[in-house]
Amino acid sequence: MSAPASNPVIVMGMHRSGTSMVIRMLQQLGVFTGWELDANGEAVYFVRRNQAILEAHGASWGNPAPIDALLGHDGMRRRLVQTLQRDLSRAAVASYLGPWRYPRYRSLLRLGPPWGWKDPRNALLLGLWLEVFPSARVVHVVRNGMDVALSLADRETLRVQYVLGNESGTWNFLRTLATPPDGCSRPAWMFSQARLRRSKGRLARRFVQLHVPSVIDPARGFALWEEYLTRAVSAGQTAAGGVLQLRYEDVLGDPAAAARSLADHCGIEPRPGRLAEATATVDASRATHAHARAGATPLAREQRRSTLTESAHRSGWMRQLGYEVLPAAQRTER
Repeated sequence: MSAPASNPVIVMGMHRSGTSMVIRMLQQLGVFTGWELDANGEAVYFVRRNQAILEAHGASWGNPAPIDALLGHDGMRRRLVQTLQRDLSRAAVASYLGPWRYPRYRSLLRLGPPWGWKDPRNALLLGLWLEVFPSARVVHVVRNGMDVALSLADRETLRVQYVLGNESGTWNFLRTLATPPDGCSRPAWMFSQARLRRSKGRLARRFVQLHVPSVIDPARGFALWEEYLTRAVSAGQTAAGGVLQLRYEDVLGDPAAAARSLADHCGIEPRPGRLAEATATVDASRATHAHARAGATPLAREQRRSTLTESAHRSGWMRQLGYEVLPAAQRTER
């Protein structure tokens, strides 16, 4: 089966790198990013497929290595790409197209630009999606690995506390329903959260039975950041539509320039006011050196900084991306 003639925007990057910020900017620029979105602005249709591919091969977002067996096997890889291509014209795409677009298009093969989706897991499976969409335009969001590792450790710690605690009551559920993420309609959000709540008990049991995520250790999170970068950059070399690499810190520093770069890369001529609206979605006050203050206590902060500084000094990616590893005395002043 030949690949579809379509050029979606594929947004990727390590978790906690700012992909949610970038997808909000693209939405304001006029890119359709899906009808049913999760809390991070990710199209459920594509997230479920990325998760299924990883899990079927014993991999996960935090442990991508097992996927190499699939990616390195030509026959299996070809069959999977064919399955993904056929799936683009099946009823399941209704969760991406929504109740208004689906009757009109019924297939992602007929959906014209600008459209796309965001999922950090795209960094692990970009090669597959580029076989499905050879002319896709890729946006790769990167961030200081020390900030990523500490933000990820904080997120996963809170997630463990959430799963093990009593945070799934009816009031919490109703409060969540009241605040759909940017770009997601209220009916799509309610549908998505109801489906998630239905399976929450099973997910919680599986979470507890398996393990506490390894990225709770910031050193492991930093190593995973390096692995995501290596895989994303390698796969991006085959992107016929090109790869736009955006540094999180640069977007915060000059959101107007970032919005213009996104529009140019994605072939969008924004309507009047769109660039300003995209720029306005960026909270430029966010700290660019979160690792300087991470940790609940002074001892925890010092231990986490020390571990990450050693990893960062050894990292070729930190140097290649232009991230300075600050001496301890300077970091504490940020």
